[in-house]
Amino acid sequence: MSNAGLIQTLAALAGPIAAFIAVGVGAWQACLQRQQLRQNLFAKRFGVYLALRHFLNTSTELGKTIDAAGLLQDTNQAEFLFDPEIGEFLKEVYRRAHKLQSLKEQEARAAQQLQGRIPVELSDQHDAAFSWLITEAPKLSREKFEPYLRLKSY
Repeated sequence: MSNAGLIQTLAALAGPIAAFIAVGVGAWQACLQRQQLRQNLFAKRFGVYLALRHFLNTSTELGKTIDAAGLLQDTNQAEFLFDPEIGEFLKEVYRRAHKLQSLKEQEARAAQQLQGRIPVELSDQHDAAFSWLITEAPKLSREKFEPYLRLKSY
């Protein structure tokens, strides 16, 4: 084959080769963008999980006022990042924490009115609510959030 024929063949192949390269680059960019989106979603989900764990770790400190409303504020984006199951779990933690705070306040009033004696049923309710927040809630949070906190690479 002569130089002229080789040049014509290469010129004819230049368009398809350029198109093939452009498609490859586009596919690579799409892959990188999907990976970036997954990483961003992971970061946002992990932030919700950390807010819940921080709440569970600090709300059980003795004598501390429980900021149940703060939990809702710190995790309010959960409904957009997770399935409804996570939102329901966060609401359950909120309800139980709010109830625990209410029971603490009732115990304080009862102790004032009854010279330090707290009714047994009130104390039992408080203990059950406190126990759930320090034992069950952390375990359930790990179980429920675990599928969402895996950074998958495709």
